[in-house]
Amino acid sequence: MEYAEIALKYVQALAWPVFAFLLLWPIRRQLAKAVERLIKVDTPVGSFEFAVDAMEAQSEAADLERVQVQEESVERKVEPAAAGTPATPNEVEKGRQERSTTAAGNSTLQTRRAVVAAKLMGIEERIRADVNVGPEFGDTDQMIALVSSSWRYVTRAIDFTLTAKTEEEGPRGYTSVEKVIYLIDKHQCPPRVERLTRRLFDLQQRARRGEPPTVSSAQAYSRSCASLVRSLRTYVLTP
Repeated sequence: MEYAEIALKYVQALAWPVFAFLLLWPIRRQLAKAVERLIKVDTPVGSFEFAVDAMEAQSEAADLERVQVQEESVERKVEPAAAGTPATPNEVEKGRQERSTTAAGNSTLQTRRAVVAAKLMGIEERIRADVNVGPEFGDTDQMIALVSSSWRYVTRAIDFTLTAKTEEEGPRGYTSVEKVIYLIDKHQCPPRVERLTRRLFDLQQRARRGEPPTVSSAQAYSRSCASLVRSLRTYVLTP
């Protein structure tokens, strides 16, 4: 009789834990996500620092666009060709063939750049569209997703820029920042583009590590990404 009572007490003691386990097991993933949100660092200080840096990036992006517009508006003066001795018929024919070859190469290069510029315009429009339809309330996961998607568009834009400016395939295994540095060293990309790219990359990494962007700071970040893509498009179309 004592054994039966002991067994009954064990069954009664284990009944509630077993019931709770069977009840919670189907929703274990939702519970894990809820716990993760509770332990995530979401301090006002972190949000404030991210917001300040995102606004600085947006200001830097605006300065980059303004400088490029000013440079485009400057009239380029073409120096007259120096007078020389008259060319021989053979030299004239050789010069004609060289100009024809150069023109064909320039036409192919211009076509490739025009195609890439159109792709960059499409990327810029998609980033701005994401900002315009962004969430009105500050859900941290949505803000991080907006920052991450904007950065992915930037990396795609940098890859397209490489195909427009380099006849070879370009560097392999480089990060996006390293690709921009390559364009600066080899193809006269404005150094301001590298500074803005580095800043945006750093902000994206901070958001991924859990530093919470607010609605306004995430939107400022995305607008900066759109401005960077526009600057890349201007750079692509520059001879």
